[in-house]
Amino acid sequence: MLGPEPLPKGYEHLTPEMCLACKGGKALCGMPCLWLAKIDARLPQLRLTSQDVFGSSPPSVFVGRYGYPNVSVGPMLPPVKLPESKALELEDAPAWLDLRIEDVVGLRSALLRARRPLRVEAARQPPRLLELTQELALSHKPVDTEIHLAKRPNLELRARLGDVNAPMGPSLVPDRVRLAQNPTVKPLVERIHADDDVKASTAIGELYRGGIPTYRIEKLLSVGVLGQRNDRKLVPTRWSITATDDQIGVQLIPKVKEQAELDAVHYHEGVSHGNRFHVFLIPRPWSFDMVETWLKGAMWSLETSPFIGDHEDLHGRRRYASNVTGAYYAARLSVLEHLLLLRRQAAAFVYREITPDYWAPLGVWLIREAVKRALASPAHVFPDMSSALAFGRGRTLRHGWNRASWLVGTAMKQRRISEFA
Repeated sequence: MLGPEPLPKGYEHLTPEMCLACKGGKALCGMPCLWLAKIDARLPQLRLTSQDVFGSSPPSVFVGRYGYPNVSVGPMLPPVKLPESKALELEDAPAWLDLRIEDVVGLRSALLRARRPLRVEAARQPPRLLELTQELALSHKPVDTEIHLAKRPNLELRARLGDVNAPMGPSLVPDRVRLAQNPTVKPLVERIHADDDVKASTAIGELYRGGIPTYRIEKLLSVGVLGQRNDRKLVPTRWSITATDDQIGVQLIPKVKEQAELDAVHYHEGVSHGNRFHVFLIPRPWSFDMVETWLKGAMWSLETSPFIGDHEDLHGRRRYASNVTGAYYAARLSVLEHLLLLRRQAAAFVYREITPDYWAPLGVWLIREAVKRALASPAHVFPDMSSALAFGRGRTLRHGWNRASWLVGTAMKQRRISEFA
């Protein structure tokens, strides 16, 4: 819980369901988030004494969502020039999996965010600041960047956290932005950017198949450099992350459906930053189900939460996974990639337990990378679902998750034709 004391005045109407649905990002209670206020004192402070900031952008960019279709956009950079390897660490999400929560927050809080309000349609005829931000996003190497702030910054600035975005430093209003060196753009990225006749979904698929990391694709989508010319627009970073995971997943699903089914139940598990993941791969046609629970004392949980989940059958989803939100698409993508590596098809069930050790939100990169690492570990193999569930129940902190799963219920109740052979 937030603490043993009663909820402060004005927050008496809070419910566990409200906090879990909001996760600090929707202001459903109409008040500043108590959870984020609680961890504020643990966040690193950044001191700036000059209106001029010069540093090595990883490269990194950010597009806000408040006020949509009027959004804030700009580059992100640390207030210091860094060696290339150090600058790249600021955007190297897979490597963050081996860091402590405070180390990830500390690392990312060094990224200052320059922001300027723009209409989302500005991507089609970008003003100078947006043009530079787009050039930065196109680069695959760090770019030395300089910003002159519109006014002298406060002496003490804090990091910002969110449930979908990775942590980042404070936002500042720039008067001028300049790239101190030319961005380095890969030929494939340059070609896809220049092709303004191709749809954004097609561009995302081509970039992914060409080996461009998901984390870079979502930035390109965010700053409006993908898609048909008249459809290009700025996409808030929070939305572009999930849209990229979803679109790549949609394009991988048909390939998974072409594969032969697994011949046994595979169970994988992994623990990262206070998150426990349990992944069941079941010998059935492709479908996906994810259930999660927030234990008492974990982020956003006034008490141990009910099990919440989303799923899709062989025919896919038509609506946004509003319960599990961005974590659903991140986990699904890692499962699909794993199945393609195995050259097998399966129905997948991911159960996530969030413990009090997860004291600060890090973003959905954590789910994507932690599920990927769990699947890379040796599988526990079982001849049937009953034995797999019995084993899994001994590895989890709560009971009842199997009854909350649409897929487990389906797999246990429906008998296959092969069982009668």
